[in-house]
Amino acid sequence: MNTQHANEVRPLEIAAQKAIIRRMFDSISRRYDFLNVFLSSGIQYIWRRRFIREIVEGNPETALDLCCGTGSMTYPALSRGVSVCAIDFSRAMIELGVESGRIETALIADASVLPLKDSVYDRVYTAFGIRNVPDYVSMLSEAFRVLKPGGRFHILELTRPSSKTMSSIYGFYLRRILPLVAGILSGRMKAYRYLAGSVSNFASPDELVSEMKNAGFERIDIIPMTGGIATIMSGVKSE
Repeated sequence: MNTQHANEVRPLEIAAQKAIIRRMFDSISRRYDFLNVFLSSGIQYIWRRRFIREIVEGNPETALDLCCGTGSMTYPALSRGVSVCAIDFSRAMIELGVESGRIETALIADASVLPLKDSVYDRVYTAFGIRNVPDYVSMLSEAFRVLKPGGRFHILELTRPSSKTMSSIYGFYLRRILPLVAGILSGRMKAYRYLAGSVSNFASPDELVSEMKNAGFERIDIIPMTGGIATIMSGVKSE
């Protein structure tokens, strides 16, 4: 998806995109977690540790993990005493997470149309998921809706570095190295071409923060990591 405002995309086009993306994640579910760690040389562990510290700060009781995948960010919150509901539209991903014990409570659902009541959770978060939601603006609005007043929404996402040199090196890795290596290891090169392109084509952190503000979030923080290759963004639903 490019940075075209999600509301400008026709509903039928969005539905078609979601169907394609869902099938893609179902097809790579078995190798997804391994390849994430392998292709990032383990740096993801550093990002995830920082992210979970942000989520559990203030000792929240309840949380919603959007685009949870196999539960790689669900379990760390559960292990710290947070009651977490995990949501993803890929049945294969959810089933793997439940089988592994990383997910206890799950819903197979669209993150941009949540089957949940208003003002339910202390925290809502998503790790490496929002760029795969064609109508991510609706996802932001839904995250705001289901948060309790005073709750915080957290995003961890791969982003484009601001440094031209770093951006050039990272761009080459995304275009050439990642799809080739991941394609060989997974047998799904087309899927990893999409995933690599999704980083380059998605909204910048500044654009995403602007959309968070439009959704109603306040006191927004931005934490770039590893030269801007990954970024944590968070905002509060005012009381």
